[in-house]
This record gives sequence, C-alpha cells and structure tokens, in this order.
Amino acid sequence: VELYYNNEKKLSTTSQGADIQSENHAAQIRLRTNGGTERGSVYANNSNQVGILDEGGNWAIQHENDSHTQFRIANVTKARIDGDGLKFNSDTAAANAISDYEEGTWTPSLQTTNNNFSGTQNTQDGVYIKIGRSVWIFGRIERLGSVGGSGNVQITGIPYASAHGGQYESTVTWGYRTGVGYTSLAGWVSTTSDRLNLAYNNSSGSHAVPVGDFASGSHWLYFSCHYYAAS
Repeated sequence: VELYYNNEKKLSTTSQGADIQSENHAAQIRLRTNGGTERGSVYANNSNQVGILDEGGNWAIQHENDSHTQFRIANVTKARIDGDGLKFNSDTAAANAISDYEEGTWTPSLQTTNNNFSGTQNTQDGVYIKIGRSVWIFGRIERLGSVGGSGNVQITGIPYASAHGGQYESTVTWGYRTGVGYTSLAGWVSTTSDRLNLAYNNSSGSHAVPVGDFASGSHWLYFSCHYYAAS
C-alpha cells in the first residue's frame, strides 16, 4: 500500500512494517490529541539526527547517529550519552562521564604486611557498589582459633584497584568487632598494595595493629570504605 500527498509518496507498507518518506530534508510524524492539539512528533533529518520533538518543535530526545544522544527539558540539555558514558547538562568532557555502574560481591581476607597470616577465616562476606570510579565496599570476617604470622594486619581482595597517590588514601570505618583490644580503631586504603590497613588511635596518634594483638577464639570484624578506583 502506498499513500501520496501532492503527488509525493509519503507512506508505504512493506513486509517488515511501514516506511515514512519525505523528499525534503526531514521526515516527521506529528502526534495530536483531541481538538488537533499537537503534543510532539517523531522526527528525522538529513543531518543524521533522529528523535522526538516536543509540542513546540524543540528536541526532547535527540540522537546523532554513531555519536551521542541528548535528553532535553524545555530545550535545555539535562543528560547526554556518548562513547565516554553518561554526562549531565551541557558537559561534554570525557573526564566527567559516568561510564560504569555495578553491584557485586567480593571476598575479604585477613593478611599481614609480611604476607604470612595464619588462622582460620570462617566467614568472609563482602559486597560493593561502583559508580564511575567511586567504589563503596562493605565486609565482615569471622576468624576462629588462634592466629599467627608477623607484621601488621591488613585486609586483601578489594574488588577494584585503588588510584595511586597519597591523596587517594581513603579512610576505613570499622563497625562491630571483637578480639581486637582497642576502643578506637582507624584504617586507610593502601594505594600501593590495594589493601585495607587496620590501625588504632591513642593520644600519640594512629598506629598499625600488629597481628599479635588479635585475640584467640571466635571473633568478628565488620567494616566499610569508600575509595577512588584506578579506572
């Protein structure tokens, strides 16, 4: 079936559906409600742009083939998706794009700075959320019996490598814990080893926790951290 207006073909049906055609620079399907009020339209032009126009004829969703898609309200760009990821407002800088969102699990594990931790780790639970390069991790470890090794206590296994440099040494927050004989625990992300360091505070400052300070028995360690990933 073919439909013509003023001797120009405007619509034709095919085995796959229907084709809208224009001999001008643009093709448009207007959407109207009762009384003939135009509410918007589907639009494409010869500049490889296709999308949806609002009732005023301005782009609401504008897609440029093989380039980007913009979302607008009242003809003001609010979001853009391109090869870099998601950008907000009129920003086009690659460094400001959000290119990733993930949720997942990871396995935290006790270790020492000398890589010789010994002991039974009965429960090792971890979850994470990653938005762009920001990573939020949550974890808990249950250890049983006695512990051994030398050096200071660390936790390994973070889901993404940290950005390197002192400005990225994010703090670790410790929640419920037993078997660690300090009332004030601290911690930070080692940006050279991608591990969480366990520390304690006293009147003279912060100090690393040696593995020998872990008590024997069944004990728990809950923690969370927000850090900046390398990529």
